[in-house]
Amino acid sequence: MGEPFFFQDRGRMALLRDVLLPEWAGRLEPGEPLRLWSAGCGRGEDAYSLAILADQALPGLPVRILGTDAYPGALRKAREGWYSPWSLRELDEATRRRWFRPESGGYRILPDLRDRVEFREHNLLRDPAPPLADRDGFHLILCRRGIIPFPRRKAREVFQGFRRALRPAGALLVGPGEWGLERPEGLEIEIHPLSVVLRKEPLPPEARPSSGRGSAFFSADPWIAAPLLERLAPDPEEAGLRPGRNRKGLRSAPPPPRSAGAEAP
Repeated sequence: MGEPFFFQDRGRMALLRDVLLPEWAGRLEPGEPLRLWSAGCGRGEDAYSLAILADQALPGLPVRILGTDAYPGALRKAREGWYSPWSLRELDEATRRRWFRPESGGYRILPDLRDRVEFREHNLLRDPAPPLADRDGFHLILCRRGIIPFPRRKAREVFQGFRRALRPAGALLVGPGEWGLERPEGLEIEIHPLSVVLRKEPLPPEARPSSGRGSAFFSADPWIAAPLLERLAPDPEEAGLRPGRNRKGLRSAPPPPRSAGAEAP
């Protein structure tokens, strides 16, 4: 799957910064923090990326970020917060200076950023439920590569755990190989120009983006979404997809059944 790095997948990072995080502005109670979960966070690149994006999108808003992974060694590195220049290759110089200091040939995360993320050990395969989740749930969950190795039955359980952990209208952003055309029950599909989002209950109409780079197509029907999903899926080598997927990373599926009496084409 390759080594992860900060701001991996520019399209999804732009969607987070420009659409998914700002949509909560004005919808939180006074003093209520934005709650984000980076599941399968590895060494912390995704969790810290979320913290940087939240600061860019909603400066001054309180944010609570949970990063979880099944491997203690990865979490230890995440808490240490030291990364090679290769891991920061997608960050511009201003972002590097704002959040990192050079150290030992690489970069160390500054305490202000490190303190925004809490890391905990959690195995999605053994326990799909979120670890000590806030009673009110998460506004957004990011899991770009944590489900790919799982059997399909277990993946369904993980998706249901994510659904339970989300607030109403909360968003789940997963990697392109994480779900294919098998829409998890209880989650609505949103097709954005830069990525696909799974939503727990639809957004209120007034909160839905309607134009520009944030515009989206909404559908709970995977048959309708399939052609757009095919175009959005990246190269399978880049996505780290499992064998058995097609060249765009989506599971092959039969056409929807014709109604009775319909003529064959």
